[in-house]
Amino acid sequence: MSATEASLTANSYSPFSISPLWDKQRDFFLQKENRPHSHAQVSHYVTNHPSMANSYVQMVLGFWRDAKRKYPNANQPLCIIELGAGSGRFAYHFLQQFFEQFDAIAEATDRVCYIMSDVCEVTVQSWRRHEKFTLFVRQGRLDFACFDAESDISLKLQELNVTLEPNKIAYPP
Repeated sequence: MSATEASLTANSYSPFSISPLWDKQRDFFLQKENRPHSHAQVSHYVTNHPSMANSYVQMVLGFWRDAKRKYPNANQPLCIIELGAGSGRFAYHFLQQFFEQFDAIAEATDRVCYIMSDVCEVTVQSWRRHEKFTLFVRQGRLDFACFDAESDISLKLQELNVTLEPNKIAYPP
């Protein structure tokens, strides 16, 4: 291969979703017996600690304030959807911090539902059984959904037994 050919190959762009690595990664996370997050096979600290969660809390609270002004008559909760929630560590940190701050400024009619999603049903069911999420579920502030970003267009919430569909909810998720 010439230097020019090598340069073109190295510098050409193609989406990760058409790379052979995409299918290998997908297969890795779909293996039912494989729990990559619980066996330190997947790095997670950089995105799953309280400081990172607090940064997202601040962004979501700002979004919520703006959405309330733009949709003053919305009679639905704001849906926060985490795609590929993995181990659930980020969600746990986020939920703790978010609702502490949200409750301090929200009006009685304001509602928010955080939705943890993943392509793997086994992962979703493990979250549903986890004791750290129980209180949020009982309060109606946390729900779960299996969601495949490659093919699904709606989310079926497993606790509320409601399906979220495009253009059918008041606040943008």
